[in-house]
Amino acid sequence: MLEVLGLTAAATTVYQAMRDHPGYGLDEIAAHCVMTSGQVHDQLDELSRLTLIRASAERPGHMRAVCPEIGLTDLLAGQEAELAARQARLAASRVALSRMVAERAERHPSHGERLLAWTPSTADWN
Repeated sequence: MLEVLGLTAAATTVYQAMRDHPGYGLDEIAAHCVMTSGQVHDQLDELSRLTLIRASAERPGHMRAVCPEIGLTDLLAGQEAELAARQARLAASRVALSRMVAERAERHPSHGERLLAWTPSTADWN
């Protein structure tokens, strides 16, 4: 479900484990998620990049999961901002296309096209 917000399934699993078991260290999270410590470390890097984890004030040297109401809301807001920017670019492209079509129509007015039918004759086959 969180893949839409930019999280991989593995990062989501690690995030949930950190939320459910805040006292777990790296080895416990790895065991709980059935991952290697290296795999968990990679997911922690992803979670940190997405600001879903931060250094723990209570346990120096450990990371803690940011509450989903804050962290995931921020991710959702970022996705919405990206979508709005893309929509604005698409609207600008639509306007540019409309102008291009209108300018072409002014320079080259179309009065219809005449189609000629070709009928093969025996002379064409020699």
